[in-house]
This record gives sequence, C-alpha cells and structure tokens, in this order.
Amino acid sequence: ADPNGYSVWPAWARLDPAAAVAAAVQAKPQHLQEVIRAIGQGDPAAAMQLLSEYPAADTPQVWSGILEGLGKTDPGAAAELALEKNIKLDGQVAAWVAREPEQALAWARGLEDPIQRRRALDAAVKELTLSDPAAALRESAGLPTGRSRTERTAEAIAALSRTDPAAARHAAESLTNLPVRQHALSELAETLAARDPAAALAIVRELSWAQDPPGALEWSYTLETGGGSSSTSSKIDHQGIRQLMQSSPEATLEALAAMPEDRKPPISSAMQSWAASQPEAASQWLNRQPTGPAKDQAIGSLTHWLARGSPEPDFEAALSWAGAASTPELQFRHIQNTMIGWRDQDRKAARAAVDRLPLSPEQREEILRSFK
Repeated sequence: ADPNGYSVWPAWARLDPAAAVAAAVQAKPQHLQEVIRAIGQGDPAAAMQLLSEYPAADTPQVWSGILEGLGKTDPGAAAELALEKNIKLDGQVAAWVAREPEQALAWARGLEDPIQRRRALDAAVKELTLSDPAAALRESAGLPTGRSRTERTAEAIAALSRTDPAAARHAAESLTNLPVRQHALSELAETLAARDPAAALAIVRELSWAQDPPGALEWSYTLETGGGSSSTSSKIDHQGIRQLMQSSPEATLEALAAMPEDRKPPISSAMQSWAASQPEAASQWLNRQPTGPAKDQAIGSLTHWLARGSPEPDFEAALSWAGAASTPELQFRHIQNTMIGWRDQDRKAARAAVDRLPLSPEQREEILRSFK
C-alpha cells in the first residue's frame, strides 16, 4: 500500500464494510470517502444511507461509485441520479443504451432541459454507434446543429462503412447539412483508407483543402458537385491522407497533384509522409512530375525533410532538389531552409558549402547572416 493507505481502504470496505467505516471515521476524511465510494460500487443503497449519516463525505467522487453500482442493476435510475446530482452521465447513459436502447433514447429525447437533453442524446448516440450504426445515424439527425451532431454523424457513417461501404458513402453524400456532410466524408475516407484505398481516394478527389479565411487554423472542405461548389470550415486534419500514403502513396499523390490549385490539396503533407517511409520512391516519383505548383509544393516538402526532418539528413540532395523549383524565389527559399539545417548539424561544412552555391552576393550575405 502507499503511505496514505488509499489502496487499502477500498479493499477493506469490500471485505468488511462496517469495520472499514468505523475505522475511516477516526481517520482522514478522504479515507471515509474512499470507503463509501467502494461500498457504493457494490451496494449503492447502503452507500446512500451512509452519506445521510456522514454528509461531509458527500462528494462527486463518492457519487460516481454509487452510480457505478446502481448502473449494474438499474441503468435508467443511475442516469436519472446522475442528472439530479449534476454528475457526468456518459457512462450511465452508455450502459443503459447497451442494455435497453429504445428506452434510453426515449428518456433522453424526453428531457425538458435542452442542455441535459443534448448531453444525454450525445452520449446515447455515441454508444449506439458501436452496436447499430444505422440507427445511430438516424438518431444523430435529431441532435442540435453543432459539434456533437457533426462528430456523431461522422462516427456513425464511419462505423457503417465497416459492414456496408456503399451505404455509408450514400448516407454521407445525402446529408443536407453541409458542415456535417463534409466532416462525414472526411471521416469516411479515413476509415476506408486502410482496407479500401480506392474507395477512400474516390472520396478524397471530391474534397478541397482551401483555407478560408487565409491563414486560418481550420481547414475548409469543399464538396464539388454538378451544381457548383460550397465550402465550410471544419477542424479536420490530414489523418485520412496520412493513412492513404501508407497503403497507396503514389496513387494518393497522383490524385492530389491532379486537383485544381484552388482546392489546395495537401501535397506537402502527403510528400512528407512518403519521404519519411520511402524517400527513394518519393524522389523518383517527383522526378517524373511536370513543372508546376504541385511539383513545387512537393519539392518544398522533400527538401525540408531531407535537410531537417530525416534522422540522417542529406543536405546535398536537399540542395539539388531546391534547384529544381520553378522560380528563383522558391529555389532560394529552399536553399535557405537547407542551410539552416546544415548549419545546426555541421557549421564548418555548411559554411564551406555556401561559397560553392550559385548565389548572388546579396543572397550569400543573407545566408551568412544566419551563421552569425
């Protein structure tokens, strides 16, 4: 046991509740709380009786033990009690949905307080996704517009894709709420990336990573449709792209490179993933690409990885790729980035390399200033 005995008191409470309570009353208040909490996990009625006798032990931690015990036999009562005590009710609602989904959902829908109703429905749909994603998808449509609805819908569609990918994609594309649809499509692509890269790529080709407004921390996803395009901001990362780069790197980069420039495909992050796992293959693919914005993005990512991301940097290769950028401005930017990495690794060798580079006097001076 630790010096304060926190691992002993709960065990004692389970073996001999009366003796543990009598001893804890003479000890620290925390010990009595631990004892009553442990009793509540097995006998919630006894624990509630003890709280009436020792009100100082009435804490959320103690009630969490009582709720745990009550949920084993009456999850509905546990959910009601959690609301009454203003204790996080996710666990109670989840346990109820797992045993009696229809009753739990009906109870959640019937709550009068809108905040409580949203919390309960969110927890219920999240649990329902594990057993019946199609039902969870239907229920998520009833959640208030916002983050919970977006995330629960996307999770339900992703879960549905494990048994019926076609139905999952149809469900995602049929959503009328644009933010929810974008998030669902992105989550679906991420879920499919490992086991059905072709299907994931088909979804990726419909998305856009244009930032709106410029410099925002959130990515805007745009679904291109026959009637035009619409965009909405949503905090979605590139996890789906990273997973696709593990299974189908060349096909993924080909798809991204073929997208219009205004859709801002994440070529840089894709190339960085490929360079980290297969630098030779990434370099060979890049050699075959025509000059243009997509190749410039990939060159920037590859030079950065070669000079500053690789566990074994290759500064000469990075400089060679820097010179392949389409404009003098980009070439110099990549050279600067490479020389910073080289300087930090081997200042003497980097300084000697500066003299060999095809730079103007002003550019050479700018780089040398960073050495000081």
